Amino acid sequence: MAIQEFDQNTTLNNPDLPKNVLSSKQFNTIVELLGEGEIEGSATASKESITDKTSDAYFNAFKKDIFLNGTQVLQEAASNTTPEDSDFNFKDVGFDFRLGTSNQTFIDGISNIETEVSIGTTVTTSNPVTHTVSQTNINAVRVTLRFPSMQKFKTNGNIVGVEVNLLIKTIENDGTTTTVIDDTVKGKSTNAYFRDYIVKLKSTTSFPVVIRVERVTADSTDATLVNAFQFQQATNIIFEQNAYANTAHVALRLSAEQFPRIPKRVYRIRGRKIKIPHNATVDLQTGAISYAGTFNGSFKTNKEWTTDPAWILYDLLSDTRAGCGIAESNLDKFTFKTVSEYCGASVDAGNGDGSTEPRFSCNVNITQQQEAYGLINALCSVMRVMPFYSAGGISISQDAPKTASYIFTNANVTEEGFLYAGSSLKTRHTVINVSYFDMTTQEVDVETVEADASTQAKYGIVVKNIKAFATTSRNQARRLGRWFLYNEQNSGETCSFTTTAAAGVLVRCGDVIEISDRLKAGVRRGGLLSSVTSTTVVVLDDSNNTDIPSLGDSPTISVILPDGSLEQKTISAISGTTITVSSAFSAAPNEHAPYILETSNLETTTWRVISVKENENRTFSITALSHDSGKYAFVEDGSALPTRNINILTQVLNPPVGLQASEQIVLINNKAVSKITLDWQTQSAATKYEVQYRFDNGDFKKIETLSSDAEIFNSDAGEYEIRVFSFNGIGQPSKQPAELTFSAVGKT
Repeated sequence: MAIQEFDQNTTLNNPDLPKNVLSSKQFNTIVELLGEGEIEGSATASKESITDKTSDAYFNAFKKDIFLNGTQVLQEAASNTTPEDSDFNFKDVGFDFRLGTSNQTFIDGISNIETEVSIGTTVTTSNPVTHTVSQTNINAVRVTLRFPSMQKFKTNGNIVGVEVNLLIKTIENDGTTTTVIDDTVKGKSTNAYFRDYIVKLKSTTSFPVVIRVERVTADSTDATLVNAFQFQQATNIIFEQNAYANTAHVALRLSAEQFPRIPKRVYRIRGRKIKIPHNATVDLQTGAISYAGTFNGSFKTNKEWTTDPAWILYDLLSDTRAGCGIAESNLDKFTFKTVSEYCGASVDAGNGDGSTEPRFSCNVNITQQQEAYGLINALCSVMRVMPFYSAGGISISQDAPKTASYIFTNANVTEEGFLYAGSSLKTRHTVINVSYFDMTTQEVDVETVEADASTQAKYGIVVKNIKAFATTSRNQARRLGRWFLYNEQNSGETCSFTTTAAAGVLVRCGDVIEISDRLKAGVRRGGLLSSVTSTTVVVLDDSNNTDIPSLGDSPTISVILPDGSLEQKTISAISGTTITVSSAFSAAPNEHAPYILETSNLETTTWRVISVKENENRTFSITALSHDSGKYAFVEDGSALPTRNINILTQVLNPPVGLQASEQIVLINNKAVSKITLDWQTQSAATKYEVQYRFDNGDFKKIETLSSDAEIFNSDAGEYEIRVFSFNGIGQPSKQPAELTFSAVGKT
């Protein structure tokens, strides 16, 4: 198919000229690259399931996707099959395209070599003017006619337009004569007026061929009628016969009468086709992928267009022409499929009408060569993915809802324990401006997400500007802003620690882990199993220091099983350190397997692993970022973040129990001194104790101690009133003290 030719009698209104005044009619042809590799093509045709890409309906639909200076060539509401002339915002826009296949043909009508031949001879009825083409490789001739002026002077002084009928014929060497142009030029021009005609030569043309311009309208013999014209120039054209294999491109032919300057062009297309799984279906309205059945690791025979960022990343990594050329055997395609499912899930579109859109879509035009690392990370940012190298291949991990896969306590990390670090309060942003490309306005727009008033009052107005890569949805940009805002306020803490090889080899970047740190929680709630009796009975270690909850708190126990999986069970019975669970583990845990005890008032902290490094001494260093499973709902629909009780350091404690007193006489510096010794049971999570005592209703005196005992020296005979308070991690005393009245005898 060639670029569309036009009716040369079409009259266009030039606002700079009076009505019916002719302006020169010439054309510009533009060839533009759309993409590397095969693309889907017209977005409108794709949405409307027009599959015949040679049909008039497809071409008309494509014209709705061509914007010249921001205006569609064909109006959106127009029929694709039978559009009215009034539906076109521009006339005389020639158009053809190629979609980037390996065997595509060249677009006919694109000139590559042009040779101009000046003629400048006036054409009369008795004297046609000719131009002879001898070269057999000439594909067309552009005939340029010049009208010095076109006007008729009336006796009343008015100047009106005129018309001239002309013919352009081809006369081949074998005598075949064909009239290729029969045109009547109508209008008024006081200055020189030029008009171009394209005469295409068939592949069967017998050369040499003569191009002859004839005048049909009688020559003017009246000085008041000016309508002469000249065969000004002939241009021999050799069409460019370059198909640009594997390159999608378009050709536009624009009238210089409508566009004195080359207009800004925008094409709304559906881009590069990529591999998608054999059981995948693309939603033609959104580009999202859905799946049926089980993925067996194979792909469809024919590539398809999609907005799914997971498979777009897979294509970028594996493609040998436009991508990184990584062997597909080194890519974990099953992980890509899992990520794809999360990306394609429907979420609220934020329009207030209940409509939905894919969670993540990728719509981007990559126009320049870029470093692979930067572009891969940019694509990963679209879907909250982190790429990493593992087991000889490249895998990705997505920040998406998932259950914890491993547990850590002070018992299965090195003596250094857990190291925590947080961001500065001054760097926590409270206003996020997200820029994205608006498909409607065809401009970059900005979506602003702000923290609530209390947060802004706490941290101030701190603005962060970010670019939403490959994003054309306002609500996707809004979700990205909420994501950044959440992380700024809630995920600024990291935890680093070193663990054994047994744990390190099982943990991967992106995994969610749980930590029970006795220093952070205030009590020891985790360790290593001392022994295992069966799939329902286990024995805990370190009975003296482990805070074993009561059954009334509905406790649970989480244990790492022999296959490396994590299982949590409800505790049904407690006898000392022997724990019985309500239902059997899927396998009996190993002796010394990590465990954690939890209750509703004391839960683990959750973290998302961002780095795993193997050390020379067969240990693994792990760094994780604080994680809240409620953040996903907060980002997508604004749901409130759930609370999680991760320590008892701020809980008001109960008073000590088992308070008792004894008296004795001791030697201090060879002097006998009487003293009262106080003792009580250690209170879980207590950071200190305060002893208050008074003698014979006198004033209370205070003793602070970190241990569960205290001494009162130089006691006298009489009655002592004693009370002891427990203090939590923020210095709050127990509401009630442990109380005791003790009768001392003194030094007697």
